[in-house]
Amino acid sequence: TPPLRRASARSSRIDPFGRRSMSASSSPPPEGGPPSAIRLLAAGQRGEALDVAPVYGPCEAVNVPGKGRGLVASANVPANGLLLLEPALASSATYTDLAAEVCRLVEADSGDVTLLKQLMSLSCWGRPPSSVPALPESGEGEGFMKRQPRSGSPEEFEAAKALLPVEEANAGQTAEDFSARLQRHLELVARANAFRSAVDPLGALAWHALAPQEQRAVAETDPGKMPSPRVSLFLRASLFNHGEAANACWLVAGSVILVRASRTITKGEEILLSYWPDVDAADASEHGLLEGFGMSGSSIGDALELTLSAEQRQQLVDLKQLPVGVANRLAVAGSASDVAALFDDVASYLNSELTKAEAALPKNLRAFLEPRFFQAQLSLQQAAILAARGDPERGAKLE
Repeated sequence: TPPLRRASARSSRIDPFGRRSMSASSSPPPEGGPPSAIRLLAAGQRGEALDVAPVYGPCEAVNVPGKGRGLVASANVPANGLLLLEPALASSATYTDLAAEVCRLVEADSGDVTLLKQLMSLSCWGRPPSSVPALPESGEGEGFMKRQPRSGSPEEFEAAKALLPVEEANAGQTAEDFSARLQRHLELVARANAFRSAVDPLGALAWHALAPQEQRAVAETDPGKMPSPRVSLFLRASLFNHGEAANACWLVAGSVILVRASRTITKGEEILLSYWPDVDAADASEHGLLEGFGMSGSSIGDALELTLSAEQRQQLVDLKQLPVGVANRLAVAGSASDVAALFDDVASYLNSELTKAEAALPKNLRAFLEPRFFQAQLSLQQAAILAARGDPERGAKLE
């Protein structure tokens, strides 16, 4: 679990932990402000937990119909504007381990009443948004769900234990076994709110560039260099809702989450992230993500994949397999007698399949991105080969 970060001499106000906390409108600190994405990625690659102060951008917590709670912009935010930089409450390799870490935080030193109340108000995996308590009507939207100093006496903590839902006492656990009940509940909280990342000592590009036999050799001789998953829980970031047309992007590395606007966000507009940036709504639905997060097709915004006919859904599956087909055809390039002819054949195959897919499916589906990237790379490769063989005119046309 990342320790409470020690303050550095760099900001205009001190938070309750003695750390220096900045708002997004604060003047930049002497050492250059919050860590860059590159610094975060470098820390994440090494498995390092960065010592940073939280930066809370222009966001305000509100009640959102059909979603429970969410965050809206409290001011106009430019593209790439900083919305949140928050150290993790805890990080671990699995949801079970993460729940155990958070449980220890809650119960340490006679109990943390404030943290327990915050965690009990978070959504749980497999439960609808209506299960989340509404935001208090006390005008605390700007400060809601931020890490607070440990508070409460042992007597107050005992009283706060009643917040744990009684349905958690099952599977042979007694009502008095609070720790076991709390940990099971926190695992549902973690599954619904934690963000995934990875510790990748070699770097993602380096690892994926290794041949399978080389990856196996690393796993056998130096397993510490293999990528390993991490899940991290953040209090404030847990308020962001999902949207298929997200207007903000996130990065978790170094036990810190960084959230920036991906386009201009107007004051009062809800800030939306993509919970599953690597898949589309069809895959999310198939793998139970919509149900698990308590979402519906109408609550996640424009999701064209969910409106397709049965025939179109099969064409979408074929489209997603297209990059694999291209890669398999290119795998024989090393033994091909005419590499240029091979690239021409593969490009022709890809172009033909894309043309058929574009005729049958909406052209702005996310599934088109990877095949079109392959298409661009193939065209550049063809142009390079032709230029090297003395046919620059045709190569220039391809470029």
